[in-house]
Amino acid sequence: MSINLKAKETLIQVGKYAGTYRYILSPMLYNRLTEAKVIQEAAVRSGITKGNINAAWQAIGDVIQAWATEGHSVAIPGLGTMRFGVKASSASSVEKVSYDLITARKVVFTPSVNIKNELKNLSVSISCYDRNGRLVKTVTSNNAEMGDYEVELLASPEEGGTFEGAGFYNEGDVAVLKAIAAEGYQFLKWDDDVLEAERTITVSDDVSHVATFKKVATSGEGSGGSTGTPTVNQFTLTVLSANEEQGTVTGGGTFDEGTSATISATAKSGYVFEKWSDGNTAASRSITVTENMTLTASFKAEEQSIIDIVFSKESLFDP
Repeated sequence: MSINLKAKETLIQVGKYAGTYRYILSPMLYNRLTEAKVIQEAAVRSGITKGNINAAWQAIGDVIQAWATEGHSVAIPGLGTMRFGVKASSASSVEKVSYDLITARKVVFTPSVNIKNELKNLSVSISCYDRNGRLVKTVTSNNAEMGDYEVELLASPEEGGTFEGAGFYNEGDVAVLKAIAAEGYQFLKWDDDVLEAERTITVSDDVSHVATFKKVATSGEGSGGSTGTPTVNQFTLTVLSANEEQGTVTGGGTFDEGTSATISATAKSGYVFEKWSDGNTAASRSITVTENMTLTASFKAEEQSIIDIVFSKESLFDP
């Protein structure tokens, strides 16, 4: 495991470096795990039902809240302790002490010794981005650069998701790439029509891949506060023949959004395929389904060569 950071080239607005670009480190933020997701993962890891995990979750939360608001430092399972605190201004005399001195209320978390040691020993990976958002360097905790070739990963739309696997590699390295959909989005495909969110590539040169994400509606699972599960859109792809006596077509149907469907047009004897109604001239082709579509294949009579016509006419005079 490692801590992933990013260093972004940023224009400094104040201080002695004002007006200059400098690289600023910050944590690499991924998806927010909802309460429902945490309970689901805990159930999988423990073998305890989600209902029991949910009941324990609520009970532990109630205990922490009740005791912490009474001034206690309360244990957080496996992590450390939590207590409430305040930020306040000072008063020059006891007469001026009042509620108005409080400037903020806060939660103070103190990690356990084990957590502190684990964080201390975790390796650090830093991805460096220039002012245009381009990945220019990746370093590890020992400050060693990683490889000569860059694997760049981009999201469309930008807010649709994040990634694992971007960085610099040596020639022949196998990079494991993973597209992670943001909350409210669904992964559709990579720009080279790979439909699996997690994939591997063998690095031999600089390469850039774009993952397409789709904003999706969610359906609730009751009153428990769950964000629900994404609803996958489905669309109909209709393929037709302009003249069924000249040729036939295959490949139509109903598909999940983002699915790659193969359609084909087959000409009958004496005819040849001409084109699809969208102008494409490939008889067999792949279509990425993103909406309801209708494509019609047209055919034409097979042209007879001049030599064939000559021989055909001469044959009329053969004895």
